[in-house]
Amino acid sequence: MEWNQDGFVPPDGGYGWIIVIAFVVINSCLLNLTQCFGIIYHSQYDVLGLTGAKVSFLLHLYNFIMCALGIISGPLLKRFDYRQVSFLGSFLMCLGTFLTAFSKSYEALLFTIGILIGTGQGILMPGMYIAVNSYFKKRLTLAISLQVTGASLSQIFMPQVCDWLVKNYGVHGAVLILAAISFNALPLTILLRPMGKKKSKSTNEKTDDTHVSERLLSPVYQETTYRVTKNKRSRISEFARMLDLGLFGDRVYVIIVIGMGVSFASELNVILMMPFILRELSHFNQDNTANAMSVQAFADIIGRLAIPFIAYRQDVPPKIMYLLSLTLSCFGRTILSVFYEQPSLVFTVSAILGLAKGMKAVFQSVIIPKFVSREKLAAATGLSMVSNGILSLIIGPLIGWTHDISESYIYTLHVASVLSLFCIVLWTAEFLCTSRLRLKRVETVEVNEVNQENNVNTK
Repeated sequence: MEWNQDGFVPPDGGYGWIIVIAFVVINSCLLNLTQCFGIIYHSQYDVLGLTGAKVSFLLHLYNFIMCALGIISGPLLKRFDYRQVSFLGSFLMCLGTFLTAFSKSYEALLFTIGILIGTGQGILMPGMYIAVNSYFKKRLTLAISLQVTGASLSQIFMPQVCDWLVKNYGVHGAVLILAAISFNALPLTILLRPMGKKKSKSTNEKTDDTHVSERLLSPVYQETTYRVTKNKRSRISEFARMLDLGLFGDRVYVIIVIGMGVSFASELNVILMMPFILRELSHFNQDNTANAMSVQAFADIIGRLAIPFIAYRQDVPPKIMYLLSLTLSCFGRTILSVFYEQPSLVFTVSAILGLAKGMKAVFQSVIIPKFVSREKLAAATGLSMVSNGILSLIIGPLIGWTHDISESYIYTLHVASVLSLFCIVLWTAEFLCTSRLRLKRVETVEVNEVNQENNVNTK
């Protein structure tokens, strides 16, 4: 291990690759229910009285709780190591998946999927991402690309598997089998070995700390020293400092969070509702829907693995690649809204949306780590997740209500595209403004230098 002035220098490999593999397998075990919800519960759509707004609210409640817990991820990861945090999150997700098998009402699904699984994933994901960030620096984009690619491998065949399970074992049996698979994640969290900490203080420093303890306990100190009571303002300041709320004072960070939050909510809505969209617009049956989801998952892997590699070789910034993925999503949704009755084009759109989804999964994970220091990474990621969750809970149901009011997913696709374009416009405007300010500063410096030279020549 090496140390620099800021702390540990990540090895960019070694045991870090074990962390990446553990991330892949754990996610493959735990995320099947939520990612294949539309395939598993399609037969229960009428029985449970589900509507577009209800399904959207359920899935966005799950996402909101998952993201909202990001606010405690910083303090939690300061108190416990990410192996302990990941075990707790995995256990809650396993429990939620198991109880979902016995859920017979919409309200029960709100608790098991929305609350339990959402809470578990909200606790799990920050810990696992911090684990990867602890072992990588220069190869961080590559490591995240490999881990999110590996985690999506199961989604190529899981739609087919879930379709087969529902046909042969029913919804109850299928979810029980998924719960059994999910419990395999618990022993795998042991592999998330925390990084070593700095060596303890020297013997002299320990002795000095003990020079201090005796002084605090001495009668003279106790009789002549009064304890300072913190006022309300100091407590608020301490709370804000603990959560690093000062990050919201940075204009660039705020713009990044708002743009990602709005686009995240709109993109997530279409991804989660895709099985329902294909059945209503394209009149796909269960088999065709599962095939389309598999095509999307396969393209997702290409987007997670090949595109980041190209971006890495061409040195394209993550923010630019994220905006390209949003543009690709808007293009795919527009084609789907027009040619939804042509199966060949629908499968092509599934591939386009999968490619864009994979790109977003990688680059949205490295935008903030590229922007903030390692010390503030947990807090910055947590605050971003909270913002994503709040915007998701607001925007998601609105998109669902768009379907229920218009009785068509065509308008839902257009609304999602408009929201994604908001991020593109916002970030582009910020880039242009920042570039203009930077140019003015350079011009000002050059003018000052010229004036100084003229003054010197005049003298």
